Amino acid sequence: MSLKLSGKPCPDDWLKTSSSCYYFSTDSKNWTDALEACKAFDSKLVEISDIDEDNIMRTKARNVYSNYWIGLTDQRDEGVWIWSGSNTRLTSEMYTNWSPGQPDDARGRGEDCASLEKRYSFRWNDEECYMKLRYVCEINLPKS
Repeated sequence: MSLKLSGKPCPDDWLKTSSSCYYFSTDSKNWTDALEACKAFDSKLVEISDIDEDNIMRTKARNVYSNYWIGLTDQRDEGVWIWSGSNTRLTSEMYTNWSPGQPDDARGRGEDCASLEKRYSFRWNDEECYMKLRYVCEINLPKS
């Protein structure tokens, strides 16, 4: 189900910004299936790199009032968060917007995937990966 852009910067029904195109799903999937759905669109689960991008994500999620998967996971190594699309380790120098006390791997339940969580004002939360949430896919646009 590869997207054919036909010279357009973003596929129809995707949100375009200066640096990326975003697809906010209306269906819900577990984190792994959401990752695969984004790959089918020749995209990745969103990698939020700065406050401007985070504000776009949070505003859209708030308007729909739904939780969304983002591309962070620590499934391979507990506590080592990786952006799945670029395989980039999240470091203390990078932008984050974890809700206070998160990530917490609540009660040792294996919360290994990150979401925008409505009960935390759409700040980041670690969640059990089998949960079915909406998801955000991202296509990075070429730098001009």
